[in-house]
Amino acid sequence: MSALIRKMEAGRNLGHLFMIAFFSSSIVVLLVSSSLQLTAYFRSEKRVLYNNQQVIAEGASSAVVGFIQEKCQELATAAWLTDPETTSREEWLLVLQSLLGLQPSFRRLAVRDERFQIVAAASRYAPPGLGHPEDLQEAARFSKPHDAVSCPEISDVYMDPVTSEPLVSIRVPVVNALREFKNTLTAELNLKFMWDLVDQLKVGKTGYAYVVNHQGQVIAFGDTARVLKGENVAHLPPVREFLQDPNAQRSQRAQLYRGIAGGLVVGTYVPLRTPNWAIVTELPWMEAFREVIEATGISLAIIVLMAFLAALLGLGISRRLTVPLVTLKETAMRIAGGERELQIEVDGPEELAQLAAAFNSMSSQLQRSLKELEGQFEEIKSARVHSERARNDCAWPRRGAATPFGTGTCWNKRPISAPHGTRCSVTNRTRFLTKPGFR
Repeated sequence: MSALIRKMEAGRNLGHLFMIAFFSSSIVVLLVSSSLQLTAYFRSEKRVLYNNQQVIAEGASSAVVGFIQEKCQELATAAWLTDPETTSREEWLLVLQSLLGLQPSFRRLAVRDERFQIVAAASRYAPPGLGHPEDLQEAARFSKPHDAVSCPEISDVYMDPVTSEPLVSIRVPVVNALREFKNTLTAELNLKFMWDLVDQLKVGKTGYAYVVNHQGQVIAFGDTARVLKGENVAHLPPVREFLQDPNAQRSQRAQLYRGIAGGLVVGTYVPLRTPNWAIVTELPWMEAFREVIEATGISLAIIVLMAFLAALLGLGISRRLTVPLVTLKETAMRIAGGERELQIEVDGPEELAQLAAAFNSMSSQLQRSLKELEGQFEEIKSARVHSERARNDCAWPRRGAATPFGTGTCWNKRPISAPHGTRCSVTNRTRFLTKPGFR
């Protein structure tokens, strides 16, 4: 019994089991609920982030497009104000020099006739002569023939062989009063001035923007060294998406990837269309999901607090629920220790009250059974004593002692309750034999 009691005491406490169950169920409910809320909040925040990124990218694209369109508009205005039929070479030079003075981003200007011959040219550097390699390559930079220009056309980006700066050429037609093509006005635009514009764009607090052409080459970025070496970032997801579908209105989603700076960012792009470039905005993920991270931290703090409160509440409830069971256990152990008259108070929940009543009934029945066993044991003990005495009475008498039947043996012995003797049956006659020393 003592070994069984020690084994029971070594087991896990029922109150602790209740507390652990209550605590675990509370934690599971809190985690599931918080996870669902955080998932919904994350998706909502991602949509908001995508919209914000698109707004920033569209604003940046408007600035870049405005920069290019402004230069195209100035060239178109100069071509419209000049009559190609009557304007002399000297007058063209004055117009070109005025444009160079008004726009520092113009690096070189030239007017060509229908035969692609230079009518006038102006440059911030020493102007090349006719037949210079730059003149020969100019036609190859545009997709349309020289005499088929009907609107401003922008060439691909190319690098200056001396300064390694990115350049782009803009060409506008010069027509007469009858809208007949006569000349072309070409300007070489230094994109270095666009670098400052892109570098001033604010994408959040730590984000940035950069411009890529239709080949994925970076043409404007805060790190000018990467632009000067002509780095290609076609492997980045937004740039790859732009190259796969240049005519798309916008990026379909904000993507999480390793950005141009090497860090984990959330990025998107907006195509410029004219020119066929795209501006990409990237925002470090820590800043992009700052509100989600803060909400996650708050949720975890709430979960920890609620878990602590659940543990305290579970401990209190478990103690309250286990009081009747503890009382039942203690009473059972006292009964097992010998206090058989104890009765358990029938109180508490219905199930525990029924258990206590059943235990009391079982204890009473056990007590009655023990009393009956004790009575039977006493009877058996008394009968055994009498049997021993009867056996001694029926033993051989002492030497020389005489019996009514002479020297002989007691036949057919049966123990009786009469003291000091046995009943012997000899030839159907019963006599009471007295041992020597008894009367």
